[in-house]
Amino acid sequence: MRVVVARSGGVTGIAVRWVVDVGEGPEYSDWFVLIDACPWDDEPDDPPVPDRFLYLIRANGRRVTLPEQRVQGPWRELVDRVRATGTKERGRALEPLDADDDEPSGPDGAVRPGA
Repeated sequence: MRVVVARSGGVTGIAVRWVVDVGEGPEYSDWFVLIDACPWDDEPDDPPVPDRFLYLIRANGRRVTLPEQRVQGPWRELVDRVRATGTKERGRALEPLDADDDEPSGPDGAVRPGA
């Protein structure tokens, strides 16, 4: 499973993207617990604030775009974990992301329930 956090905006407007490819192992389940804890269906209705960041988060077939002020709770935990463990790519625009960024599969390649 691939987890992607992309950030754009801010004062400089430079896009940055972090990517984690979660493989088999003891932490695999931890990633799913964290991803499932995020409120994916609660799309924000508040607009981005000028000169602040905008985040695009993709994981397990889900996608959300959040203004910086909404990256709290499980979202903050997910963003921080991806930034700490992922590969960083500067200058990458939020769209388009790679086609395999959304693959909702488990370690054996099977589609996970609820994906």
